[in-house]
Amino acid sequence: MTLSVRTVVQITASLPIVSLITCILWTMFEDSVGLTRTHCNVPNYIPSLSASVSVGLRKRIWIASIGISCILRLYIHVLYNQGLADLLVPVYSPKSLLLNTHFWVHYIEICSLFLLTIFTSVENFPVHRNSFGTFVISCGFFGFLDLFLLGRLQKSYFLSLSWRRKCRCYAAMTISIFISALCYVAHNHTCFPHLYSLFALTEYTFILTNVAYHYYIVDVIGDVPFDIFRRQPPTLSLDS
Repeated sequence: MTLSVRTVVQITASLPIVSLITCILWTMFEDSVGLTRTHCNVPNYIPSLSASVSVGLRKRIWIASIGISCILRLYIHVLYNQGLADLLVPVYSPKSLLLNTHFWVHYIEICSLFLLTIFTSVENFPVHRNSFGTFVISCGFFGFLDLFLLGRLQKSYFLSLSWRRKCRCYAAMTISIFISALCYVAHNHTCFPHLYSLFALTEYTFILTNVAYHYYIVDVIGDVPFDIFRRQPPTLSLDS
């Protein structure tokens, strides 16, 4: 029995969400005061991502969930990019620069996500910082390219619906990462109470909306069989 891409994407999306919630609650239960404080020594209500997943068993749970989801996403993206290429045949060549850029930018996003997960800010700050910057930039660039390509395909209800869903997620991602950066800088300079809690909240919002954005590829290739041994993915058509 071959699983559909929809089923695999549901598993892929649930892994980081479940592990994130588990690690946050575990952190708050384990040390509700110490692990939510920063160098400013002001109270906060929510632990940051680094505080939640950077040590002990929590770190292993987080790395495992991100690692498995990244591996699955690598092949899912092959199917997605091929599906877009099939649908865009009347507009672009399957080997066009735009589609190739769309393909490789998302691979960079996935690989940088894996690197920043393995190398925490405590263990190797330069690698973590550079990987995070690469992840955010590639995430933003991929989203822009992806929405542009989907925008050329709004001939069917489901593709139009997918475009609108992804637009909302992309807007939420952009706003949340911008607010998160502002809160982080303001917290480090002013040590204003509860700013770090807002930073953590917007950080989690970015993660969840990023997961949601990539989940909506099911609107395009959800019914495609997930078969890694199949040499050629099935061809998609707007008429099918």
